[in-house]
Amino acid sequence: MTHVDQHSASAPHDEDVEEHHQPLEAIPHPDQILDNARKFGRIVRIAIDRARAARYLTAAEWCRVASAYAMTNPTGFLRSGDLESAIGIVADGALAPSRRPAKAAAGPRRVMHVITEAAPIGGLTRLAERWMQRDRISISAVVVTRQDEVLERLAEAACASGGSATALAVAGSNVLERAARLRQLAADVDFVICHLHSDDIVTALAFGHGYSGAPVAIYNHADHLFWLAPSNATTIVDARNVGRRLTIHARGYSPELTYLLPLPVPAMRGGADEARLSIGWGFPADSIVAVSVARAIKFRDTTLEPSFSRLLGMALEANPRLAFCAVGPEATDPPWPDLIERYGQRIYVTGPVPDPLPYLTAADIYLDPFPFSSTTSLLEAAAASLPTLTLDAHRDYCRAFGLADFVESIDDRPTTVHAYLQRLQDLVNTPSLRRLTGERARAGYLGLTAPEPWLESLGELYRHLDRASARRNLLGGSAPAEPDKRLLVHAAALTAIEQNIPLLWTVMAGVPCFDARDRRQLAPRIIVTRALQKLRLSPPSNATPRDSLLLPRR
Repeated sequence: MTHVDQHSASAPHDEDVEEHHQPLEAIPHPDQILDNARKFGRIVRIAIDRARAARYLTAAEWCRVASAYAMTNPTGFLRSGDLESAIGIVADGALAPSRRPAKAAAGPRRVMHVITEAAPIGGLTRLAERWMQRDRISISAVVVTRQDEVLERLAEAACASGGSATALAVAGSNVLERAARLRQLAADVDFVICHLHSDDIVTALAFGHGYSGAPVAIYNHADHLFWLAPSNATTIVDARNVGRRLTIHARGYSPELTYLLPLPVPAMRGGADEARLSIGWGFPADSIVAVSVARAIKFRDTTLEPSFSRLLGMALEANPRLAFCAVGPEATDPPWPDLIERYGQRIYVTGPVPDPLPYLTAADIYLDPFPFSSTTSLLEAAAASLPTLTLDAHRDYCRAFGLADFVESIDDRPTTVHAYLQRLQDLVNTPSLRRLTGERARAGYLGLTAPEPWLESLGELYRHLDRASARRNLLGGSAPAEPDKRLLVHAAALTAIEQNIPLLWTVMAGVPCFDARDRRQLAPRIIVTRALQKLRLSPPSNATPRDSLLLPRR
């Protein structure tokens, strides 16, 4: 369970944190997790029925709805064998079996990177782009499954290697056509590397039953979430040990089907004085500036304590010279209006930015958000020689929400609020300690994900994929049948920190992809559910729960 020691009286306002701290098992009530699991199971049964009736396109969309729902409404599972079975029925019935790829007699490796969606801002896009840029001895192609064009910088990275860029979501194409096309493309490469959203049904179909093309690796960038992995893929590539633990123990994959490869993060050097002038954030000249880089949701107050806003408030109270810059959220996103009202010009919020480097090079200290860390950003800060500080207060499977794996020294990953605030105070007051800590953070980065060691690990990954493919080692296998207590605690914490998308939204997004029969059943159900939601009403206590009204009869 997540636990923070709040008992030291020397840390400012610690008693206030303790007063609001709640045991994680009570947040939320376990019934919510079990109710999510029941709804998920019902959606999967609908998908299986549609697949068995050869209604393949609508079955595929129900599979996507199921995975999208489980991703944002935790069920106590990170993988579903029943859902994989439904996808297998669709792949067997709707897709032609693939042919084995012709191995190139000579020449560079041919690597295809498959991406669900590439956003101009975000760690997933930077991951794929940096991978292709570093892997200079390969010809890299990039394919996006859910967009009708490839982001320019990804296309440039692929074309610079001699490869190509392909967008599958051309006008009028459906997921079965995209899956068939992706399966064909994989016949002309040596390796496939997938950077996926959790509900990418196109890739799950393409590299599922009937696929025997190039070996497929799934890069596990969302290791804390439910996601689909194609059953005929070869390897799960984890970025960190805590993610690999979940891959093996919570998802049920064999250790030999996993591989550990850190995120590729470049060296990020720059001039602090020049960067500060270019930013113009208005802090007093003698300020010690701490920075965090993350999407808005990672700064939001949750039912887990301590919140990042509480930590930051205590730090600002204790250190009058400390100023703080949040890179990524808008100033109107919570909790920033309250913090700006309390601390005025000591808080600067940038909004979304395409490149955080100027802010990292201009700052003095990097603070990792809590309770939800920002993986790529912390590594980028370490690469820029910033002292990095993270609160290592998560336990067991919930450690996936934090980044203790990536912080070199135990001094910089304190386990209590008191130790965290004391360490931050020491960094604020001691320039020599900031320099030493920044050098140590960069040394940790160099040993983990600098170009040379990373490329050595990448070469071994390709050899691993070759061996696994030759033995026909496929992911398949059995997902856990029941969640254990640790996964239920993990699900409770996940409910608190991730955005929970209503089933209504997920189903409505799928309406254009359902067949006419399902659309007819869904239309009145959506109307009734939207009306109840708008009126903030629930059905009578002895009636079907509101969300369940959406789901048609099997």
